Amino acid sequence: MKIVKFIIYTIALALVLVLYCCTKKNNTNTTAVNIPTLQQIIDSKQIKIIILHHTHTHNNTIDTAALGQNYIIAKSIAKYLNVSPKIITAQNIEAITDSIYLGKADIAICNIPYNKKNRDRFLFVEEHNISYPVLIQRNERTNKTITNVAQLIGKQIFVTANNAHINRLKNLSNEIGGKIDIQILPDTISDLDLILKVSSSEINYALVDCNIEPIKNNYIKNIDYSIKLGTEIKTGWIVNKQSTALVDTINTWHKLYTNNKKYNSKHKKQPIYYNTKPTPLGAISPYDSLFNIYATQLGWDWQLLAALVYTESKFNPNVISKQGAVGLMQMMPITAHKYGLNNSNMLHPDSNLKAGVKYLKTIENKYFNNIPNPLDKQKFMLASFNAGTGHILDAIRLAKKYGANPTTWNGNVEKYLLLKSNPQYYNDEVCSCGYFNATHTIKYINKIFDTYNKYLGYTQNKNTNHDN
Repeated sequence: MKIVKFIIYTIALALVLVLYCCTKKNNTNTTAVNIPTLQQIIDSKQIKIIILHHTHTHNNTIDTAALGQNYIIAKSIAKYLNVSPKIITAQNIEAITDSIYLGKADIAICNIPYNKKNRDRFLFVEEHNISYPVLIQRNERTNKTITNVAQLIGKQIFVTANNAHINRLKNLSNEIGGKIDIQILPDTISDLDLILKVSSSEINYALVDCNIEPIKNNYIKNIDYSIKLGTEIKTGWIVNKQSTALVDTINTWHKLYTNNKKYNSKHKKQPIYYNTKPTPLGAISPYDSLFNIYATQLGWDWQLLAALVYTESKFNPNVISKQGAVGLMQMMPITAHKYGLNNSNMLHPDSNLKAGVKYLKTIENKYFNNIPNPLDKQKFMLASFNAGTGHILDAIRLAKKYGANPTTWNGNVEKYLLLKSNPQYYNDEVCSCGYFNATHTIKYINKIFDTYNKYLGYTQNKNTNHDN
């Protein structure tokens, strides 16, 4: 009898515990997340916009120039709502969807897969992108070149952990009758990093999304992306399921934004071009007088500023690079706008030079005032002008961690900038900006100083001959 009572008591206790756990779970699931309404967003004067991006952030500071089109879109949305944009970055899709679901961000402007799971959890902006995976390889046409998917058997394909098409690659391995060696890299690596690794021959093949900027605009010339590895899927921006008024407003904004872009592309004024001046006899360039004026703001010899401009544009004020950099100083338009340039004066030699020097001075004041040696400081500034400050700060932190001098360029910070193409270093906890191939930046600095020394010799000889 005692045994029976014990069994009944045990079962009853178990039922109570199960009921308690279920009640607690249900309470947890039904706990309301505080999602701001459209009016609350407007009243707060700020909209939180989350994007998938990680190679251009450092010390929790967003490099808005590097964010490119995303920054332009964020500013346009905020302007339409008469609020300020707060840009939040995330390293993977899961972090973005969690932030939207929990109300930590108001809208995600990146390619979220338009599948049933996401449609059940979120509201999508009406306009959808079409996305599909492509194989990245060098276009050198050797025996390593892939011309059809069957040739992927036994090949090592790199893909990032946050890629929406990663399952497609796994399924493809089963479909072609042989195993593909799939190498999944951490979220600290971006699709752009993979493309650069292929371009520099560090790896041979990678899978990325077709919508990445270098593919859409064909920025990297030695890359082939013609092999399509999967079917097209819809992707789009998302807001929280409760944010019906916000998604309706974004849909209205998007129609206006799209129509405005179409109008501008058809009717926009072209930049004003300037006649290239002949170089006066005995001068380095037509702009020596401007170099004399603006170099003093940096505490540089004017010949060093001249060497920088020659390296950037060969003194051609009208040059526009394939990446969109403009004028004597080859500034990207988003950065140029921040320093006073617009469509009417973007190519004006004086205005472009003034903006570029102002940008260099900002770099110096914000990051490198603690560099004691003037020559080192100049190299830090030039490296940042070329590569972006985030990568240089990564190299400084690496130098400090591994016992090098973080305020000396040659053989110290320079060494660790070069090592940022090595996974051991760009995945180090002190690095915020991921992979970087520094070869071009090192050559860039050396070329500027080679040119500078030639200009010094030329102007000194000219002055000596004149005195004689």
